[in-house]
Amino acid sequence: MAIEIDKEALEQACKEMIETILFCLPTAYKGTVYQIGGPPEMIARRITLGVIDGDGKTITWGLPDRSEYNPPGKPWIEYRDEPGRPLEAMGWCVERQKSWTMKNPSLNLPYQERSRKCLIRLKALAEIMGQLEE
Repeated sequence: MAIEIDKEALEQACKEMIETILFCLPTAYKGTVYQIGGPPEMIARRITLGVIDGDGKTITWGLPDRSEYNPPGKPWIEYRDEPGRPLEAMGWCVERQKSWTMKNPSLNLPYQERSRKCLIRLKALAEIMGQLEE
């Protein structure tokens, strides 16, 4: 069972989340939100992407022309973290509050170290976002 959400409303909500993160985290410069489809395929599909300028004042929106995460997307099984595979980029970025690049995968943390640290960072981010709503 999947929740049906209007495409424009979903994209706007994603842009608002990315905007909040880019303006609140001083080292963040790019944000992307993905949608994971229903089982059994569970296709990861990019919803939107935002890049903030060097002054931290203007966000440019759009998707890259070519990416395996642009529609139609990529199966989650090929994307998720698993021992012996490179860490999934989104979790790595949240944990390090840095951009992740395939050009330097040696910066990735060992699989065992990632989970707890990432959870702590996500909780802190949730607290920040909760304070912004008040």
